[in-house]
Amino acid sequence: MPRISNKISYFFIALIVSLLCSQEAISANLRYEGISAKKAVYAIEGEIVEGDAARFEQLLQEIPPVLENYEVYLHSPGGLLTEGIKLGLLFRKYGLWTSVGRLVEDDNYRLPILADSALCASACAIAFLGGKNRSLGESYKLGFHRFFDASGLEETILTYEKREEISASSQYMSALLANYIVQLGDIDPKILILNSLVPPAEMYWLNLQEASDLNITNGKEWSRVWLEPYKKGIVAAIRRKDSYSGYEIYSPHDLISQATFFCRDNERVLMLSASAMSPTDPFNKMVGFKFIDQEQNIKSIELTDTYTFREGPNDKIWFDISLNNLIVNQILSAVRMKVYFGMYGASGGPQSFEYDLKAMDRQMIQSSFQFCIE
Repeated sequence: MPRISNKISYFFIALIVSLLCSQEAISANLRYEGISAKKAVYAIEGEIVEGDAARFEQLLQEIPPVLENYEVYLHSPGGLLTEGIKLGLLFRKYGLWTSVGRLVEDDNYRLPILADSALCASACAIAFLGGKNRSLGESYKLGFHRFFDASGLEETILTYEKREEISASSQYMSALLANYIVQLGDIDPKILILNSLVPPAEMYWLNLQEASDLNITNGKEWSRVWLEPYKKGIVAAIRRKDSYSGYEIYSPHDLISQATFFCRDNERVLMLSASAMSPTDPFNKMVGFKFIDQEQNIKSIELTDTYTFREGPNDKIWFDISLNNLIVNQILSAVRMKVYFGMYGASGGPQSFEYDLKAMDRQMIQSSFQFCIE
């Protein structure tokens, strides 16, 4: 078999690179969602390509975040690192919150709601770090790995000059990423080590504890359950970590800031606290529950006409959900629970509470059901 010369080999390599680079990249889906009169979010979905940061800033200028704490939901496999950095700096500049999430339409609510799963990886994860407040749900994935120069094809290019060019580019990108983390100022720089250790073809998905330890997430996190005496009994409560009273506004998409379990007149109740919602009558009295047990079995339950809400001073709202025996038994055996219900658009849209239950949490909740407050 005749030997192919180096010149021909380089020609084919250059041709491959040219074909790869000539394919038109599809811009990420950048959009604004006016969920209600009091809540609005931006969404970024799909591959992040050159120019997406400029397009997103144009969207921000056309529909600026006039309310505090506008949120950006990210669902993307990644893309260009430089665009991810630019997006992250835009998030910080405009004070936007970031969450991994994907918005879908739901007929029950007639409003966009979060899908059960979503991911944000590579350049998307770098952009995520720019959020003023950053949150990651249990069923969502945030992934990091070492960046690479797709146009370089380093393993196949044998010339010294080309390898030197790739090496210089890699060092420049490393410095750019490090400067970005320093500029943000609130991310543990250890993320740079993790980011550099994972090969480009692989992905390291952070768990919730790692994300919290590295201060990658700093919002929508909940305290552990605590017991508190009230009247003649006790209550078991869970509060957002960034809440001091259990009523502050945090996310434009979900306003629930405290969950309280108790027994009243031999009725088990879950009370969800919120604020800044119009106290109009809900259009849909359905409450949905989702439970995951230790074997990862999932059970969904829907109830109707099971909750009422009460209005207090300073726009405080309490949602009292009556719990039957089936729901109580699921709570006391679940490792994760989610409660969600719909409201009119002017009342803030769909609301939810999602929490990981440990053995001690379940015991405290059980105690609150045994010692009624009245």
